[in-house]
Order: sequence, then structure tokens, then C-alpha cells
Amino acid sequence: MPSYTFSKEERLKSEKILSRLFQRDSNSFSKFPIRIVWIELNPAEVEEDTNPPLLQAAFTVPKRSFPKAVHRNKIKRKVREAFRLHKHILYERLPQKKHYRIMFIYTGKEALSYDKIEAAMTNIIERLIERSLKD
Repeated sequence: MPSYTFSKEERLKSEKILSRLFQRDSNSFSKFPIRIVWIELNPAEVEEDTNPPLLQAAFTVPKRSFPKAVHRNKIKRKVREAFRLHKHILYERLPQKKHYRIMFIYTGKEALSYDKIEAAMTNIIERLIERSLKD
């Protein structure tokens, strides 16, 4: 049975990796209302952990579109929940040799329902798997 948790180890917090996500070697695409930016790390590049996670993710909502923190946090909770429920697909189908660091950016100008966010998230996960298996 898949694990439906989003543990502390799976949260992307490294400033070094976060800044690297927005450089030229990162990959990205979008499916409204979410844009995904990711990098693949070789085992040699992974932080010096005893058991580094295969996947780490971060979520962001722009302050320009949603000035109030309450609204940004509500959207982040929806996106994080959609990811949490569908991330087991990534663990099952992505190559186990590489480690992935992912940033989800909410690009919509208005708050959408959870159903629309979840549909976009499942589509993004499938496209990420396709692109990773192509390489």
C-alpha cells in the first residue's frame, strides 16, 4: 500500500537547491494553474544524508497574485494535498537511480477549486514521468 504522507524529509528547504532550480539546467513545463520546475540529481550530488529521499518538493504561490497570506496559504494547502495523494505514482514509476528536486508554482490569478488543482496535478505527474523516462 502506498504511503500518503508528506514527511519532513520530503520537503525541499535547501537554499542551494532552490536557487539551482531556477538556473538554466532545470526543466519546466506547466498545466494551468500549476507550473513545475525540477532538476535531477545524481547520487554524488545529493546532500550528505544517510538516507536521502528520492523526491523532495516545495510549493509557492506568488504574492503579486494573492497579496493576503491567508489566501496564499489556502492555495498551497490544496496543491500540497493534491501532490501528497498522487506522489506514490512518482515513486513507483520514476527511475530509482536519480534524485528529483521539484518546485510547484501556482500560476493562476484566482483561487480554483481543489478538483481543478488535483486534475492539473495528476496531469503534471504523468508528464513528469514521461519526460524523465525519455531522458
